[in-house]
Amino acid sequence: TPAEKSKNDDEQEEEEEDDDILNELSQAIDKSKQETKAKTQFFQAVETSTPGSGFIRAEIPDFHELLMKIINELAVTKVKRTRLINRIIPVSKVCKAKMEDIINAAGELFDSHFLKTPSTYAIIFNRKCNNEIQREDVIKQLAELVNLKNINNKVNLKTPEKTIIVEVVKGLCLLAVAPDYMKLKKYNLHELSKNDDEEEKKVPTEAKDVE
Repeated sequence: TPAEKSKNDDEQEEEEEDDDILNELSQAIDKSKQETKAKTQFFQAVETSTPGSGFIRAEIPDFHELLMKIINELAVTKVKRTRLINRIIPVSKVCKAKMEDIINAAGELFDSHFLKTPSTYAIIFNRKCNNEIQREDVIKQLAELVNLKNINNKVNLKTPEKTIIVEVVKGLCLLAVAPDYMKLKKYNLHELSKNDDEEEKKVPTEAKDVE
């Protein structure tokens, strides 16, 4: 009957309105979740296709301060909060694994570490999946660059105040300047978590020669 048809039409319209409202709420919730996720995603994994290494991009301004807090806290408390990560390197510059690019990137980085206040330093060079860039050339030119920044910067292979870390991975070069790197067991989380009575007597590990 016309009355029943009108009633059915009204119910259908109400259901469609309810569906529209539900869809709008769902979209609003999804949007809110995405915005919240975007705002709180401070760390992002970057694929390197290199076994044994991972790269995490940090979107926070005080990453190095946070990293040093983690390292120093572990050295004191001996409480390791990660099971799979063995070492953390505070990479500050990423460039192509070409000498000119490395020197340019290092020049900017060294201004913050070796220009105003003289420091003792060492250089560590590691290479993976790259046979083109030569260790001796990189170390020599970086050492010369450090000395140009401040003539009072001095090499110290055993207990440097700052360690320049050069990690070449395929066609990229990762640069870092790590304070107390040797003293803090090269930021090795497993070694830092050991108690003093668990430490075995070892011959001190030195950085490679720097001329």
